[in-house]
Amino acid sequence: MENILNKWDKYALEYDFPVLDNFNAPLVACKVSLYQDETIWVVFFEVISYASCVENIVYAYGSDIESEGLQFSYGDIVLLSKDENDDWLLDLLSMGSHPDVYIQNNKAKLDLSESKFLEMDVSPDNPSGLVITRLIYEQYPEALWLSKNRLFSTVPELNAELPLVYSSTEWRHPDIIEGDLPSNSIFFQTLAKAITEHDVNKIEQGESNTLWLNWVDEEALVYLGEPVAKLHIEKIEDNQFMDRYHISNYDELFKIDFSEIGSRHLAIFDKVGMFIENAIVIEDIGFIDGYSDKDIKYYKNLDEERCIYVLDRVDMKQREEFLAGSELDGDDGYLNRIFLFKKGEYDSVSDIAKLSVDSACFMWNIDGDGGFLAVNGDVINVQGKHMEISAKYLLQQEGT
Repeated sequence: MENILNKWDKYALEYDFPVLDNFNAPLVACKVSLYQDETIWVVFFEVISYASCVENIVYAYGSDIESEGLQFSYGDIVLLSKDENDDWLLDLLSMGSHPDVYIQNNKAKLDLSESKFLEMDVSPDNPSGLVITRLIYEQYPEALWLSKNRLFSTVPELNAELPLVYSSTEWRHPDIIEGDLPSNSIFFQTLAKAITEHDVNKIEQGESNTLWLNWVDEEALVYLGEPVAKLHIEKIEDNQFMDRYHISNYDELFKIDFSEIGSRHLAIFDKVGMFIENAIVIEDIGFIDGYSDKDIKYYKNLDEERCIYVLDRVDMKQREEFLAGSELDGDDGYLNRIFLFKKGEYDSVSDIAKLSVDSACFMWNIDGDGGFLAVNGDVINVQGKHMEISAKYLLQQEGT
């Protein structure tokens, strides 16, 4: 018994034991399961959490486990479709009050009505992905846990034929972050005793504290949106810029930098997203699927994986996603030119793009961080390191 408790304490001190107030993986629910026969035992902890998707994080401790502690994190627990990447739960809020989801590949219908949120003692206004996950758990309390085979696949050295002798979602869990240890918990004391004496009747749960609301901050219950980076702009001179970025007919050139914290593409979207007119992008072949034939003015296959597209327009609903994708391409060294205020002209022979009068072109830096803004005419104002759309241009827009 003491050996088991000492081992659990050791893992807790190394933070290789379930931490229920993990800021990076807020708690939805947790479960402990003991499998044991005459000679072998294993304790599994499943921690359901939500960061950017629903995860089931598995910890395992036992007599014959080669490497105890964290074993695996399954990120395919809840999907919006059969696409394994379709896991952004906040999209459910735009799919009506009774959308379908796939819970471990099984289709299930949810009830997202306001009353269901209130039953959980949380506000239905701007619920976070964490809250939506808990709502799914409340409606399908057994569906998010792993099957026995999937659970044992995280420790392949063990025989999955071990019998389940104890399981619970309620117990007294130590506050690992605050230095509390398993050996201080009546639950873990009696669990270790039950393992040693082969008698689960010895287990005392103690005053349970595993309810999710005991471990999450109020801020985690509301979706406040992805943090947006701060944008700084500075005028520069670069005689080689046209040769490297294939852009012409600009009067001024600005370098755009971003704060370390926050989304860069959202910072650009907030400033100029509504003014995107057309774009010249290098993308993978699948990119064309999101646009109709009338949107694509020119298309050229560059190689087996990459193509160049001149998009005649970028739909408002696609602009944020478009900027995010083009940022990733820029990080990979691919040049994308995004025209603002007026459409840019493109020469497919020279691959040179030309700005119209009173327009601008934004490009992600293909050699490093940040981006560039090439400007023709009076469309932006720069004060210090901050950029605003020219009042003159806005007045022109109102008059059209």
